[in-house]
Amino acid sequence: MTRIKFCGLRTVDDINAVNQLLPEYVGFVFAPKSKRRVTVDVAEKLRGLLSTKIQAVGVFVNETRFKSGGTTVAIDVTNAQTLSPRTKRLEVGS
Repeated sequence: MTRIKFCGLRTVDDINAVNQLLPEYVGFVFAPKSKRRVTVDVAEKLRGLLSTKIQAVGVFVNETRFKSGGTTVAIDVTNAQTLSPRTKRLEVGS
């Protein structure tokens, strides 16, 4: 089964669009150098507008599970996705 994730949501318009399309997942980017980065406060507000049918994912770069854990709890994400550019390794976990 194919599952869809839209990543890099930053605005209320983004949330309105995904609420109509209903993908399985959406990603909030917390990578410091990303143009699509959001703060925890913005992510919390957007998460509150997100349909309950959509699971939120926190996207991090070079973060340990310990460091990203507080953010994942604060915005109520169901999964965390971390990427290490040095190793080109992607980890996804709940």
